Amino acid sequence: MFVRTAYKCRAYPDQAQASVLNRTFGCVRVVWNRTLAWRHQRYHAEKAGTNLSQANAYLTAMKKPGTSLAWLNEVSSVPLQQAIRHQQVAYTAFFAKRARYLRFKSRNGRQARNRKLAQAISDCGWGTFRVMIGYKAARYGRRVITVDRWYPSSKTCSACGYRLADLSLKTRTWQCPSCGTRHDRDHNAAKNILAAGLAVAGGDPGHACGADVRHPGSSRVQSAVKQEPLGVSPGIPVLQGGE
Repeated sequence: MFVRTAYKCRAYPDQAQASVLNRTFGCVRVVWNRTLAWRHQRYHAEKAGTNLSQANAYLTAMKKPGTSLAWLNEVSSVPLQQAIRHQQVAYTAFFAKRARYLRFKSRNGRQARNRKLAQAISDCGWGTFRVMIGYKAARYGRRVITVDRWYPSSKTCSACGYRLADLSLKTRTWQCPSCGTRHDRDHNAAKNILAAGLAVAGGDPGHACGADVRHPGSSRVQSAVKQEPLGVSPGIPVLQGGE
């Protein structure tokens, strides 16, 4: 007589491992959503079903170098192929009336595996972004200056230097009790980070982040607060359709 025993295990990845997991989860989500949308379009436009071989060929086309999704090659191909297999099984179950129609995967899926781990993965996403900025800056002869993560940029007055004892995350604006300046939390933090970067840059301030630089032929000075594009998140790029 054989007894089958099940075990539950919890993994505690380090920062590098969490970063890889974060990218892998994102790539799997994109592959699932893109392939599902493609299957749906084929069925309604061509009245054609899609088998596993065709879905795998579509994955290969998505990963082709030079395409907009070539970054899928940055993670292991095994989980991406497994996502295609799972989708094929789910389609088979749907047509056999054993399951409901497939859904698109959300960015807030089960992999967001524990709140502390989710935060660690988010931090790693920013770390990956910083590495990318670093090598791009080096390519163009620029210098990237980083500020310590515990630097109190949000609760320090960028006008007079007064530091609040505490500032909750839900507080988006505040007024300095010392000089009376009213601050937008994020803009104030950006000004303080810029000042810290310029202080480290010393005689070469333009390399701190490209701010406060007067470009040739223009009298305008670029502001650091307005440089960062809106709606950007770390890790996997956000594609159309909420992928």
